[in-house]
Amino acid sequence: MRLAFTVPGLPRPKARPRLGKHGNVYTPLTTVQFERDVGVYALASFVRCGWRVTCEPCRIHLHVFLGSRRRVDLDNIAKSVLDGLNRLAVADDSQFVEGSWKSEIDANNPRVYIELETIDGGGA
Repeated sequence: MRLAFTVPGLPRPKARPRLGKHGNVYTPLTTVQFERDVGVYALASFVRCGWRVTCEPCRIHLHVFLGSRRRVDLDNIAKSVLDGLNRLAVADDSQFVEGSWKSEIDANNPRVYIELETIDGGGA
């Protein structure tokens, strides 16, 4: 199976968990919202392409279009994307056994283009 889709808007890196006033640990809202956005756009694409949650190993490619030259760790953006796809595209995000990402600047249209593909024969 193969799937490609775009998540519009500013790509958000996975932020570190925060400690709340009452000792509770939480994920910052910007991270939560970006992961939800990944899931929403993924699900819309699944309908068009017939993708179903898979237990097969997968590869992923991310093309990240940033809104500025501000330094961002691409691996943290990838982590947000993988977490957003967890239990939607794959049963568990540990099934991503191959991956690549690249970035460029597009101040007028920041976004993440995502390609997923199952790997026959077990992958890595």
